[in-house]
Amino acid sequence: MGAFTVEEPDRLDKVLAARPDVGSRRRAREAVETGKVTVDGEICREAGLPVEAGQTVEVHWNRPGTGKAVQKAKQELRDAGLSIVYEDEHLVAVDKPAGLLTDTASQEQHRTRDSAYKRLRAWLRTKGDRPRTVHRIDRDTSGVVLFARTDHAERVMRDQFRAWQPERVYLAVLHGALADDEVTWEDHTRWNASARLLVKVPDDAESGKPTVSHIRVIRRYGSVATEVEVRLHTGRRNQIRLQAALRGHPLVGERLYGEAPRTPAAPRQLLHASRLVVRHPTTGAPLELKAPLPADYRKVTRSLRTPR
Repeated sequence: MGAFTVEEPDRLDKVLAARPDVGSRRRAREAVETGKVTVDGEICREAGLPVEAGQTVEVHWNRPGTGKAVQKAKQELRDAGLSIVYEDEHLVAVDKPAGLLTDTASQEQHRTRDSAYKRLRAWLRTKGDRPRTVHRIDRDTSGVVLFARTDHAERVMRDQFRAWQPERVYLAVLHGALADDEVTWEDHTRWNASARLLVKVPDDAESGKPTVSHIRVIRRYGSVATEVEVRLHTGRRNQIRLQAALRGHPLVGERLYGEAPRTPAAPRQLLHASRLVVRHPTTGAPLELKAPLPADYRKVTRSLRTPR
């Protein structure tokens, strides 16, 4: 369908429905909502938009990325609370909400649990592609998660994470008042597979591995809580959660590594993967990925700032 000029003012969907190759309001709305329609050269997704005489309207039936399968997969991303923070032909990064797994860890989980990987796989399938998991964050931790889109990118990114090369920055709210404005936490830990917990072990234990985090205080809430920035020097699973609890300052909302005090209350551990810097797998250039603080985190910190 070529471009045409609107003759009489009306709603966009009604103007389109009157065209012989559209033929109905339902088909007109579908074309608009999937991004196939432009008004004066700009994509319009509002079927009820008033259009004026003299404006130019065009339907691009074969515009890439506007098919039903693509739109359905995009909606599934939105339904899961996922947003794309970066995408190219090698990588895709998402802002993962709390409550969603990064990826499933077993066949049983794969059958019964939702994950960022599943939602991305459905979306990338429409592009003839699939995601590859290169690192994870906990289910109830929010923030940046990176996936590879090619086998080469997967190998390069996995090597970077194994060598602890990416800059991984988290924001967290801890119970109590930290003594120092900046401090480095160093422990030896091992993963207890049967208990599914990271545990501290003696420094000379052969099973232990160095576990190091650098902590910087961002804001203090009296003796109640402290908001901190955490930079990981190592990348152990549950590292921040264990190290905070070991020092008597569990994350607000913590339930796995010792139950945190009830005040302030939080629906989950307040831990957010706010910034990730990696080397691009093909160019080697630094790639910075960021995720804004989610609403549940901001709600708790607002309550802490409110005078009592």
